[in-house]
Amino acid sequence: QESSVQDEFKAKIGYIKSSLKTKNILTALYQEEMRLNYDAIPLIPISAGTGEGLIDLFKAILAKIPSLPKQRDDFACFVTGVKHGTVGTQQVEVILSRGALKVGDKILLNGMEGPIICKIVKIRKRVNQINEIEAEKITGGAAARLVLEKNSHILPESHILLIREEDDDAAIQQKIAKLREYYENFLGKYKSQKGVILAAPTLGSVEAMCQFLKENKIPIKQCKLGSVSKKEVDAAAESLTQGNPEYI
Repeated sequence: QESSVQDEFKAKIGYIKSSLKTKNILTALYQEEMRLNYDAIPLIPISAGTGEGLIDLFKAILAKIPSLPKQRDDFACFVTGVKHGTVGTQQVEVILSRGALKVGDKILLNGMEGPIICKIVKIRKRVNQINEIEAEKITGGAAARLVLEKNSHILPESHILLIREEDDDAAIQQKIAKLREYYENFLGKYKSQKGVILAAPTLGSVEAMCQFLKENKIPIKQCKLGSVSKKEVDAAAESLTQGNPEYI
């Protein structure tokens, strides 16, 4: 980039940092300054034209997400987006932080009705924000689009666990239990004996709504990932019989 562009960029970053500092918000330019300011909020430059910087944004978001209970293997992968593919398949955008994934692997994800196991039938590795290449295998630090063999209503923001060839039924059930426990613990920390019934499609939207309700002193009786079902409607209706119509 030309020196004039770099100077303008530095000036604008300086202005943003100074403005936020007056509100007692500590910020630092991502990667370049975060080493010196671990507690600072990262400022991540992103290009709307080329998509440059989006991977850095995803990495910064991942760093703020609570980890699953430690696994015996060094593997960490996270779903950033979900969309339906051709008939009988589903596509998920993922970031693989540690470990490796290959075509044919079986993975465990969280679906609308709980943990599900899917097989990877195709991997499209991201070269940048515009281009992808087909790959048989990806390793830690890669962003990719996985095509899965079944359309299973996978939840965005789901952690992924790898089902290894040596895993027996007991090991698989243990992984399913750990994934389910993680989400139940996440949702359970907001619950009380009475209050509103909350359902939202992603962890981020659930947490945002929970925070909003908490700030407004509105209790939450039940919250879940996914769409509203008859079960939630019935649970909300119980508030009438329990003398809490304000939560309908």
